[in-house]
Amino acid sequence: MSIVPRGMTVTEAYRLYRSGSLLVNRKYQRKLIWVVDMQK
Repeated sequence: MSIVPRGMTVTEAYRLYRSGSLLVNRKYQRKLIWVVDMQK
């Protein structure tokens, strides 16, 4: 595992997330504020 900060594309981040290689800590994410109808 690399701990050196670096940029990545959205595609790369998504691929890492889908493969389970990217750990996302929801505790540090902002809360959703849009209702479902507004997300379309």
